[in-house]
Amino acid sequence: MQTKILPSRQALVDRIELQFAYGNNYICLISEVGLGKSYLAETFISDKFPEYNKSYVQGSRSAQDRHLLGQILEQSFSKPLIDYDLSILDNFAILSKGNVEPLLIVIDDAHFISDEFASELFQLTELYQGQIRILLTATRQLPVSDAINIHLEPLNQIESITLMKMYFQDLPYEDEPVFKAFLEASHGNPQLLLAWKNDNSQQKLKVETRKKQVKIYAWLVIVAILLTLFASGLYYYSKQAHTIQNDSEIGAPLTVITAQDATSEVNKSFDIPGNQQNTSAQPEQQPEQQPEQQPEQQPEQQPEQQPEQQPEQQPEQQPEQQPEQQPEQQPEQQPEQQPEQQPEQQPEQQPEQQPEQQPEQQQPEQQPEQQPEHPVKVLSGNDWFLSQPQSYYTIQLMVVRDRQVLTNTVMENNLTSTQVYEITKQSNVLIGLTYGLFETLAEAQKARQQLPESLLKQGAFVKSIGKIQQQIQANN
Repeated sequence: MQTKILPSRQALVDRIELQFAYGNNYICLISEVGLGKSYLAETFISDKFPEYNKSYVQGSRSAQDRHLLGQILEQSFSKPLIDYDLSILDNFAILSKGNVEPLLIVIDDAHFISDEFASELFQLTELYQGQIRILLTATRQLPVSDAINIHLEPLNQIESITLMKMYFQDLPYEDEPVFKAFLEASHGNPQLLLAWKNDNSQQKLKVETRKKQVKIYAWLVIVAILLTLFASGLYYYSKQAHTIQNDSEIGAPLTVITAQDATSEVNKSFDIPGNQQNTSAQPEQQPEQQPEQQPEQQPEQQPEQQPEQQPEQQPEQQPEQQPEQQPEQQPEQQPEQQPEQQPEQQPEQQPEQQPEQQPEQQQPEQQPEQQPEHPVKVLSGNDWFLSQPQSYYTIQLMVVRDRQVLTNTVMENNLTSTQVYEITKQSNVLIGLTYGLFETLAEAQKARQQLPESLLKQGAFVKSIGKIQQQIQANN
């Protein structure tokens, strides 16, 4: 891809592309020597029509038409058998077998080719209308009356200075006498403008010394900043260590003293006989408190605590409480607790236990239904094309860089059976859109005729699956 190009020259490249879009498939770029027609031709073939097969040849005084014919056919077909006794029209008819893929041919210095070969090239574009496009550069007009001739003009003074600034950094002022005379003598010829040489050695030395001084000052500033950061880090680290040490020295003895005092005071004030009497008094108080608390607490606590607490509490409480509580509590508690607890416990325990048991019984039935099925892998994109037979055909609708364009095309034309593949050319990702899959060439050509007229105008053509597989494998 050409990076350094003037806006006016880029506009000319876009104009050539527009002429091809209008149906003019034979264009000749005419200019004097040194005005940059070869540079424009290289820019055009590298930037425009990325989906086309491309052929670039250069004519010369020693190159004959046979030599150019061989170069064009070798770049257009894979290992072709060329018959140099036949014309380029007959060779294309034999090698393509009636199915020519889109081809862009650029011939530089075409003024060296013969008039007969130039007319054969024009007939080739007429024979394969919309499939073969030819761009020629020459210093004279070729003897083809129907060709589109575009004349390349010299650069003006502003464009000349802009071009020189792209390649030279230290240019003198525009009013400098020597530089001004050089611009006038070049007459806007890019070849002469790029031959400028500035021999002002003193100015170069000043610039170099100034750059060295700037580098030295920059290094000094960086070193000063690093020293400042290092000193501040040391100061912060020492301060933090000092504060941590002071906190440890002040806080350690206080914690030990308070712990010892607390344990000694607790041991002195703790009265063991009193505690034993309190513990012995607890069994006597329990029988009086239980009859009052049980009727109020049991209806609320039993539905929630019974499934969890009953297995643990019953073996521990029964051997301790039965010998003491039975003679006193049985005549009072039995007539009050039995009629109240039984009707309340049974309806509340059943709805809680049933939903817990049901999910456990249903688990064996749900397991065979929840087993995941292995998903079936569906091929698409490049994998789909690589899995198809090479002898099959498809219809290539377009190749673009923006995927949204493909989506809009499919939706506007209500297309089905479309596939997409991706290739990379010159660090650009290109996305191709195809329609259908056909076993024979006749079926593909018949399906192409039934496509909407808008797709046919955009250059839809029949393409073999083997060719697409070669493009995909070449990029991988």
